Amino acid sequence: MHEWSRHPAIRWGLVVGLITAHFLLAFCSARKKSPTPDEYSYIATGYLYVTTGDLRLDRTHPPLIRYLIGLPLLWMDIQMPPLHEELWDTAESYFLGYRIGWEMLLGGVNRWEPILSAARLPIMLLSCLLAWLIYGWARELYGESGALVSLFFYCFCPNVLAHARLATMDVGLSFFFVAALFFLHRFWKTRQRREALLTGVLLGCALAAKVTAVLLLPILIAALVWTLRQDKKTSASHAPKTILRFSLILFISFLTLLFVYGFPGKPCYYLDTVKNVVAKTSHGGAGGEEIPGMPHLNYAFYLFGDYSTQGWPHYFLLAALVKTPLAVFGALALILLWGQRRWQGFPDLLILGGIAILHVAAVFNHVNIGLRHILPFYPLLFLYLGRIVEIRYWPILRWITLILAIWYVSANLSIYPDYLTYFNELAGGPARGHEFLDDSNLDWGQDLGRLVEIQRRFPDEPLYVATNWMFGPQAFHVNAELLRKEQILSPPKGIVAVGKHWAIRNRRDTRSPYYFDWWEKYKPVGNLGHSIVIFRFE
Repeated sequence: MHEWSRHPAIRWGLVVGLITAHFLLAFCSARKKSPTPDEYSYIATGYLYVTTGDLRLDRTHPPLIRYLIGLPLLWMDIQMPPLHEELWDTAESYFLGYRIGWEMLLGGVNRWEPILSAARLPIMLLSCLLAWLIYGWARELYGESGALVSLFFYCFCPNVLAHARLATMDVGLSFFFVAALFFLHRFWKTRQRREALLTGVLLGCALAAKVTAVLLLPILIAALVWTLRQDKKTSASHAPKTILRFSLILFISFLTLLFVYGFPGKPCYYLDTVKNVVAKTSHGGAGGEEIPGMPHLNYAFYLFGDYSTQGWPHYFLLAALVKTPLAVFGALALILLWGQRRWQGFPDLLILGGIAILHVAAVFNHVNIGLRHILPFYPLLFLYLGRIVEIRYWPILRWITLILAIWYVSANLSIYPDYLTYFNELAGGPARGHEFLDDSNLDWGQDLGRLVEIQRRFPDEPLYVATNWMFGPQAFHVNAELLRKEQILSPPKGIVAVGKHWAIRNRRDTRSPYYFDWWEKYKPVGNLGHSIVIFRFE
């Protein structure tokens, strides 16, 4: 243990400082970002869930995270638009959630800024709790120094911060996913009933957060097999008790899931959600109106300049390759090349197993719209990186680690507050992100609220906006018109703000008369958050 780590004041000062920095980076950058598409639906449905208890509206995801998003809104005076409850049990329910959310935030009856800030706060707090959890688990595995390394990598990760400040599902899922694994590890160590109960509750919460959490079930089975084999080496008489405790975990998780759904309620809602997710991920962009959540017929996903309605099995690996800071790869290389213990038994079964199963499942996910779908792999990866303090030749290699840490922080600060558009140096940075990925990896409508900056810069010129996302000129305090696709051929005089997602969507067919070729023909005069490109035509 390092000398400084023996002083509790210094140690806890570093822990609190890192988590505080993480919260401030998320909170302050969130204030500069307008609602993303999914936030419209999750905020509206979350508010209605906590005020009515009716979970029928948009059952494409489980309700737990939306409950948390809706809780702070109970203390606000919110005027709701017409709810059209007669449509809540129909396929239209999915679209209705977005429509109600848009009218709730941008329809003119409420100020969207305070509602958005309040709805985002629970996710930021969950991210801070996840940071604390990573520190605690890494401390058990690698000691104080390793725990601080893991915490450091988590707190400054651009991809985590991109979603830690949004009222969406992915960071909430990450928290419950890692928490369930952490307490499963605790249970394996102690074999106590209390740890089994806590594991079951957190597993149930993870299942109630997002369907992705069903991937925890194969890990639980692998943990059972591992434990039984271990028991066989010591005393075979322990096997029935072990099976009973693991069964208790599953039973408690099921009760927790029912409780979240309003036990006795309608447990079949969860089955509806699972069925929908399976349909979406298997059909991809070839889905139709019968699959809520992926309504676009012949929708083409985008990867490295190519388009496909079926997606790619390697999509998420390539997305991680260009969006993960290179300092992370450097730290991982140090561990793999000079690590003293590459395999640490049961903890690695959970950590590396969690990373592996997320990526293996992603191979079969045909909905290729964002790295966020496997976001829990990042906290597990950072947990693994804590063992860098155990590498051989540490007195020499620690200076390399220090350089990696400085590089990592500089990558974070250089992209602030535009974390969603982070791309590493291998990809050429955020300015070239559109050459590789789109959608929630790049332009998710998060900078539409900043168009007022452009109008102030060019007050006497008309403003046109090209975007696929929900847009409310009055709510965003701009006087603007939507650009028509036909105007690509002959740009209107004035300022044209082009969302990169819109541009990529209009570059699919090179033979189309409306092929977007402005990047090749015209020089932009600016950009907003690396997600919107500004052109000026005279």
